[in-house]
Amino acid sequence: MSKTLKIVLGVIFTFTAIIYLVNIGAKSFEDANSIGRLISHLVIGVLVGGLIVLGLLQAESQQHIAANRWVTLKLNDHFNAIFITGIVSILAVVISKSAHEVTKSSWYLANEISNSGVAICDEYESSAQVEKSNDKLIKLARAHLSSQEIFLMACENALYENEFNEIYSLKRALTDIELGNIKRGFAVIVRLTEQTNQEKLLKKLVSYNYLTEAEEVAELFDDAKIKASMLNLVAEKYFKNSDYVQAERLFSSLRSDNYYYGFRGLRRVYDKVGKPEKSVKLYLQLLEMEENSNLDASNTSAWLAYYYDNGLGVAQNLELARSYYENGVSSLSESGKMRLAEMYYDGIGGSVNKEKAFELGYQTDEMKLASKIKKFKKRNVESLDKPNSDYYEYSEDKKLRVLYELFKRNTGALNLCSNVNYERIGIMKEITSDPYQNGGNWTTYVSAISYDCYSPQLGDQDMDWIFTATCDSRSNTCTCIQGKGVEYATSVIENARSCTRENITL
Repeated sequence: MSKTLKIVLGVIFTFTAIIYLVNIGAKSFEDANSIGRLISHLVIGVLVGGLIVLGLLQAESQQHIAANRWVTLKLNDHFNAIFITGIVSILAVVISKSAHEVTKSSWYLANEISNSGVAICDEYESSAQVEKSNDKLIKLARAHLSSQEIFLMACENALYENEFNEIYSLKRALTDIELGNIKRGFAVIVRLTEQTNQEKLLKKLVSYNYLTEAEEVAELFDDAKIKASMLNLVAEKYFKNSDYVQAERLFSSLRSDNYYYGFRGLRRVYDKVGKPEKSVKLYLQLLEMEENSNLDASNTSAWLAYYYDNGLGVAQNLELARSYYENGVSSLSESGKMRLAEMYYDGIGGSVNKEKAFELGYQTDEMKLASKIKKFKKRNVESLDKPNSDYYEYSEDKKLRVLYELFKRNTGALNLCSNVNYERIGIMKEITSDPYQNGGNWTTYVSAISYDCYSPQLGDQDMDWIFTATCDSRSNTCTCIQGKGVEYATSVIENARSCTRENITL
């Protein structure tokens, strides 16, 4: 190899290594060893080293300058040292990069996870937490292993170091179940002495649909109530999986021991398979048991009301349904309460009692419409008072102003007020029609109006109205004009329907 080539390579290799070391110091070991960074180191090393070599070669060709003669002399004496320095420097970079790759390899990371097993198994409760971890070692390991594999590896090593640690045994078993190692996961039950740990194992088995094994675990509980609760979890999972035969078997066992789980579960199974008659018979038995024991029977009564009201599994009996609704009122759903309110209002299954109907939230058609209008008013009315209103957007809409003038002129409502403020209006519905069937282009406006009215007789009042007018756009004439308070909204809408000959709903 020529002297010149040795100098060129030595200088380039040396500067490449220097730039690599600078990057490690300025940023990080990982950043310096990325492929992109290594390429940039090499490119910069070639450029910087190349420029220096060119300068040295230029000096060698211009020996008439004293400094150049000195540089040439030194190069002749030390070119081998320059080359060796470059080789050593670039070898150091190669070794550093190799070490970095080793620390990222799966076998190295697995070994590190095992060595840190106790710390990892102590810090994390489950593989789900490992999945979210920002720990540097775990993040690197997740590139090669699943979170379950990492956690299992850690807890296995922790258990190896602490053979009789129940928490490590439980964590390993739960992770085994997640990975499908059911035999080993289930076998740990004999090592679990804490009831809470046994419950955790059973719940994990249920969540992963190992229901036969979960039943076996449930049978190990000494406390009868805990055992029933765990069996109910298994039965619920059977029901969720649409395995109604197994669900009925477990729920029946619970019912035999008079657990409410059993009655409730069986009713759901019977309803699902189309046997509501069994549900009725079952809940009549439950009702008798609850009444004899002075227990709260409201939920049972609510369900019996539903069956008798709808004639499901039993002959329809509205009187009995109403009685059950009344007894179960504290457990009724919103729809159940509305059904009882309807019975009170219309006298279904007993006498009319409108006061109780309203207490339960019953609304007539008028009340429902009035509620819609008030909600619309809160969101959509515009101010006709003055610009920059504090509460409502000021409107310059000519249509709204014309409608409001029609309202004032035709209803005379504002004549009762000595002072009017905060006049607001919004169009709820705009309907094009030809009510007289003469080719006319009529538009019906349904609007919500409100204003603050003061009169010596009534004092200050916030007035809410619904107003309709049907107008011909060609002649600017309007007819079918009517306005009333929102509680009389239905009659106003009926008037507009009669005028337009179209169905109007808000």
